[in-house]
Amino acid sequence: FFHHSIGLLTRGVICGLDREKYEVHLFFAGGIPTDDEVTQDLLQSDSTVHELSGDLKVAQRQVGDVGLDILVFTEIGMDSLSYFLAFGRLAHRTASFWGH
Repeated sequence: FFHHSIGLLTRGVICGLDREKYEVHLFFAGGIPTDDEVTQDLLQSDSTVHELSGDLKVAQRQVGDVGLDILVFTEIGMDSLSYFLAFGRLAHRTASFWGH
């Protein structure tokens, strides 16, 4: 996420989801920043946070084990892990946000 176009674009959507209707999980690849305003807002949004392994197979298992109904990629192509994760069938429905 971070303080750049993707984080700024999706922060309001993620933070604004009704937690009575949606169980929100955030998956971070490459560590979770501690000094970033956008990330701090997301971490305080009553979401379950997951730090993904850099190993594709392990990361696929981490996401798949959650049992998601919907998985939304906020960006695809900024790094190889998110790119290759997007090829997996990790949720019943998968979508991509229009960030990249």
